[in-house]
Amino acid sequence: MALRDIVQSIRRGCSHVVDVDLQSYFDTIDHDLLLELVERRVGDVRVIRMIRAWLKAGVMEEGKVRLSVAARKGTNSSAKREPPRWLHDESTGR
Repeated sequence: MALRDIVQSIRRGCSHVVDVDLQSYFDTIDHDLLLELVERRVGDVRVIRMIRAWLKAGVMEEGKVRLSVAARKGTNSSAKREPPRWLHDESTGR
């Protein structure tokens, strides 16, 4: 439903991006695995670097910046969830 709304907005000429953190979802997945899977589909190193920076970026809440789990710990070793299934290569299961 949300994806359909986004597509319709783009077709109407909307050009703004709104970033939403779904209850720290990206703080709870394995960033190394996520980036490995994204690299398989995205060939531009600059895009990969930008995604890596976004994963480590802080979030402003009520006027205060809160760093991501990865940025606070300097690593993402506490992540437990795998990235979304659609990123996985069906031939390897990973």
